[in-house]
Amino acid sequence: MSDVNNKLTGGISIHGGGVLKVIPIDPVTFAQTTPWVDIGTIQTFDHKDDTTVKKEPDETGNTAAMNLDVREVIISGLVMESNDAVINFFLNTVGKFYQVYKYNGIVNSLHQEIWYGIGVIIPKIDLTSGVKRIPFEIHLLNNTSAIVINHTTGLPQNCFYTTLTDITIPANGIYTITES
Repeated sequence: MSDVNNKLTGGISIHGGGVLKVIPIDPVTFAQTTPWVDIGTIQTFDHKDDTTVKKEPDETGNTAAMNLDVREVIISGLVMESNDAVINFFLNTVGKFYQVYKYNGIVNSLHQEIWYGIGVIIPKIDLTSGVKRIPFEIHLLNNTSAIVINHTTGLPQNCFYTTLTDITIPANGIYTITES
């Protein structure tokens, strides 16, 4: 299966970097349904993994326990292209589930990649005159069982993951990071 590539040099306003690829999946079986899509050149990228804490006071008002409440993982950024391929991609993402791949570059002399299990893309199309960058958000969902991405058939082209083992996002893990 070959990747779909939305990177078009004529659609870039300012040169930048970053690799972000997504692949539609079946939300029940996590089976990949079409090729990976490179959504375009990423100008900015944010990864936020935030868990709220619920404090339980005792009868004197002092904190007696702290419970983890809601974990929210959101990735967001800005795509530099504003061509029709990228815009139409975002228009057609509503109601679909995706696995997400993010290449972070070289960290401590190793290629660092993040593999997200189940994501929902929230279109944020903004074609403001003079800017024409497309913001995006991807909300990651909790995976109640482990998600395995097959190393021979499920990885995107040109990723840097080089070992001969599958990528496993553990149950309730939401994402995993690999370095090679």
